[in-house]
Amino acid sequence: MVPDGRLPVTPPVPPLTATIRHMGIYFRKRQKTGRDSWINYSGSGASVSRRFGPVTVNSRGTYSIKLPGGMNIRGSFRKKR
Repeated sequence: MVPDGRLPVTPPVPPLTATIRHMGIYFRKRQKTGRDSWINYSGSGASVSRRFGPVTVNSRGTYSIKLPGGMNIRGSFRKKR
């Protein structure tokens, strides 16, 4: 118990398998093709990205929006399989 009588709140612990499953070596490379466009190479293939002001869109259906204060919003146009 904490001094004021409340019970301490502990954050949930993720399952151990999720931590192990995501470990590994990642390969990424970015090749600039223009002022606001580039090709991304990774272990799962290649994709093309293009920036339009604060918005970046890539050929895999994802987007990223830069917000003031160093914040970002990331999302996907495609449904996950």
